Amino acid sequence: MCTTITRLLLLKNSSRSLIIRTYVESTSPQIRPSFEAIKIKSPSRPKLTKIKKPPFAKSLFAGEIDPDVMTYPEVLDEDTLKALNERLLTIEDFFAKQVDSAAIDSAGCIPPDILEGLKQLDLFGQQIPVEYGGLGLTVTEFARLSEALASDPSIFLLLAAHQLLGLQGLLIAGTEEQKYRYLPRLANGDWVAALCLSESESGSDLTSIKTQATLSEDGDTWVINGSKNWVTNGNIANLYIVFAKTKMEDHKGQIHDRTTAFLVEREFEGVSCGQPDDKLGIRGTSTCERNTDLTLLLLLLGKEEHRFGTYTAASGQRGTQIGHVYCCFWGKRNTDLALLLLLLGKEEHRFDTSNAASGQRGTQIWHFYCCFWAKRNTDLILTVFFKETSVPVENVLGEVNKGFNLALDILNGSRYGMGGLLTEVLKKFIGWATEHVVNRNQLGKTLKDFELIQEKLAKVTSTTYAVESMTYLLAAMLDTYEDPDCTMEAAMLKVFGTETCWNGINDCLQLLGGKGYLKNYPYERLLRDMRITMLVDGANDALRFFIAFKGLQHVGPLLNERVKGMRNPLNNPGLVFKTLWKRRNQDKDDPSLNLGLCNNLHPALEVPSKLLEYCVLRLQYASEMVLTRHGSEVGEHQMELNLSTSHDKVDLLSIPQQFLALDTRFGRSY
Repeated sequence: MCTTITRLLLLKNSSRSLIIRTYVESTSPQIRPSFEAIKIKSPSRPKLTKIKKPPFAKSLFAGEIDPDVMTYPEVLDEDTLKALNERLLTIEDFFAKQVDSAAIDSAGCIPPDILEGLKQLDLFGQQIPVEYGGLGLTVTEFARLSEALASDPSIFLLLAAHQLLGLQGLLIAGTEEQKYRYLPRLANGDWVAALCLSESESGSDLTSIKTQATLSEDGDTWVINGSKNWVTNGNIANLYIVFAKTKMEDHKGQIHDRTTAFLVEREFEGVSCGQPDDKLGIRGTSTCERNTDLTLLLLLLGKEEHRFGTYTAASGQRGTQIGHVYCCFWGKRNTDLALLLLLLGKEEHRFDTSNAASGQRGTQIWHFYCCFWAKRNTDLILTVFFKETSVPVENVLGEVNKGFNLALDILNGSRYGMGGLLTEVLKKFIGWATEHVVNRNQLGKTLKDFELIQEKLAKVTSTTYAVESMTYLLAAMLDTYEDPDCTMEAAMLKVFGTETCWNGINDCLQLLGGKGYLKNYPYERLLRDMRITMLVDGANDALRFFIAFKGLQHVGPLLNERVKGMRNPLNNPGLVFKTLWKRRNQDKDDPSLNLGLCNNLHPALEVPSKLLEYCVLRLQYASEMVLTRHGSEVGEHQMELNLSTSHDKVDLLSIPQQFLALDTRFGRSY
């Protein structure tokens, strides 16, 4: 399939070298206005016309495609697009001048001046409606801004967790009073939101959580006890969306566990945060205070008289760097603390008791130092504890005992936000790899002249184009559909996009050769950062099952009579023979391509439109076969679901959406 997509990208016999030249030009540095000089003029928000449409991805399982989807959508008008481009210039300028991603990764924290800059750019309220103090951006605008923010994945994650997870429940189920109380502060960045869902023993399985909420005797408050881990933005959040077990009595008087969501403020009694974990990637997902007074460190050392005036509040940057150097030093050697004082620039201040013989005391001091640093420079992803935390009844989010569906809505609705990140990272690697193969000579030729190099680069380029096309097609659906049912489309994008990104990075590292293995280039950092994308917002293997199962749930009622008849052939011989005759071509892997998709596309796209029809019809066939074989117990056969929705190593769950996005976008370009 990659070969097919590559051929589509090289229409009209364009050479592969043309692709290489294009990416070299796109990666050339451009002069930007200064960050302070740009003032963004936001136009009045246009009201998009919403249309009622059937779910696209679910209909694929029934072998159906809405012909209206064959037109690649245009969501933004000219004024909105102009304002968006101005905002993008400002963000790009800010990242170019203010953000040092390597330093953030090394120090393991996002400095406060960067957070302040994000607030000034209004990036905490991108999708919060204007009436609550936000920007009220469309999903299309949000996706485009995500590409710019993906310049640093740690910053992207901070903002995405705040908007797509943290405050999304408030937008979905909050009362007007709750929205006006919290959203303005969340929009301007004074407050940060965090979702508290996962637990150590249950992950994100809401049916297994242990955190309990009990209504007080006077009925005025709920008391929460428990803990939540993997809380992104955990230690800087001011507002937690906490899901806890509550008791419900049915009409028979029996007690059942249900789930309720609560708005818990950081200042509520009994809320505390645990110690951070050391992570493989996105190491910058922590906030550090550069203005750290190191006199407190010396107090912990038991040497109150040794205070350095140069390391008070004004010495933030150097203090952070020293903390990092000290960690490296102590990790390599267990020697005295005199070297620490040398690093502090105060060689004359040495402790006689801290020589080589004082190892035990040195270890203890190291422990105190770590505790101090962890409190001041806190990690964003950690465990949050709730001990006898009283929450007013008016802080229940949604309805009591109805939190399960709200949690699903939050999780299912957050996956679309990853497309911009994946697209931008892939474009970066394509640019680096292209520059390398254009300039690197081997055997008397540049690398770009070798066909294997061209094929690998063309494959990464074409699949990146597919991810980008899927991202903006999904964004347009969310913007223009009335009550859009796009959970499966978002899951398809997440699975295909994250695995395409991981494989694309691997291919580009192969092209970069030995350079790709060195830490002084950004490749290694981004490789580590992107590994988590296949785990968060639902692991990819679980999402594959989710896509297949939800699709079968949709098509099941439509095929109910036929499936029942095929499962009871002796009682329905006529139906059996009719069905076998109808799908005789499908049984031979030669379905009749009769959907007529080519009538809605440019004539040059006839071949890819036929491939799209083929994939859709094979998915329909696989759905009917697996339902006939297992009936209502189909959900217990995860391995067969995975095999049934693949054909000749082609993932039928994502290929139709890829081809639709590519075909319609290609057609628009003619």
